[in-house]
Order: sequence, then C-alpha cells, then structure tokens
Amino acid sequence: MENENAKSILCFGDSLTWGHNPDGVRHPYAHRWTGVLEATLGRDKVRIIEEGL
Repeated sequence: MENENAKSILCFGDSLTWGHNPDGVRHPYAHRWTGVLEATLGRDKVRIIEEGL
C-alpha cells in the first residue's frame, strides 16, 4: 500500500534513467539510480516515477 502523503518525483531522461545496460538488458530496479534514490529518501516518503527513453 502506498503512502498517500508521499511526494511523487518524475525522473524524465535518457537511457541512464531507463536503466540501460551495455548488454541490452535493463538493470534491476534496485540497481538503477532511480531505485537507489527512492531507497535513500525512503519509500514511505517518496514515489519515483521513471520515464526514461
């Protein structure tokens, strides 16, 4: 269940935002910078929305 008071952060960017790996496979969410940001700030406080191209 999401926290209704959590702030939403939209991350719009390139392949780094999407989590592109040189092997052509997407990195797991916990390893992408957006996932690390969400974990660092607190999943109960923020919701990261990834919009990578």
